[in-house]
Amino acid sequence: MSTCRKVRREFIVAFDLAMDNDLTTSNIPAELRLLPEIAPDEEEKRKKPRRLFSDQKLNVLFASEWYDPDSLAFSERMKWDLSARYWIPLIGLFHGFRIRESVQLCVCDINSSAEHPLLTIQVQLGDDEDRTESKVPTRKLKNTAAIRTIPVHPKLVELGFLDLVKDAAARGPNSPLFPSALPKLKLKPGELPTSDTAMWGRAC
Repeated sequence: MSTCRKVRREFIVAFDLAMDNDLTTSNIPAELRLLPEIAPDEEEKRKKPRRLFSDQKLNVLFASEWYDPDSLAFSERMKWDLSARYWIPLIGLFHGFRIRESVQLCVCDINSSAEHPLLTIQVQLGDDEDRTESKVPTRKLKNTAAIRTIPVHPKLVELGFLDLVKDAAARGPNSPLFPSALPKLKLKPGELPTSDTAMWGRAC
């Protein structure tokens, strides 16, 4: 209900502004002013609960073959890119990122020079996006609200996340942190993937 009230308030402001500027002769619909109320207990039932992982489930996850470098359960890129297998679940654990947000991370998304390291979820590559030079395929996010900058979790810093960034930076300022996440397509020299088939992280 709080979200509905905010939306109604914005609609009222927009209609009042339009009327004040003679952009419309219609007032805000009565249906919006007389917003139906939902009982608190009914609203609570409609919410999707978010439950924490239990210690038992976390132990099962971190003791799985995913973290065994000698496991035969993986092939090709996921067999040799152990950084993805190690870091992506940890990033999800401490930041709650969508899997696509984690696998698309590039060096330019992390600002290590700040007082505390900052991480930006974005589709742009640094200040000047130069996909031709960087050879990094287009990145996609669920919506514009997904673009955000947050401090890197102290636990990730403690575990050596910045060393991962430093190693990736040696490959170039726009290099992906997880090379195995790059779309694997057969392209002509200099050609960049443009279709939805160029999906990051298929191997992840």
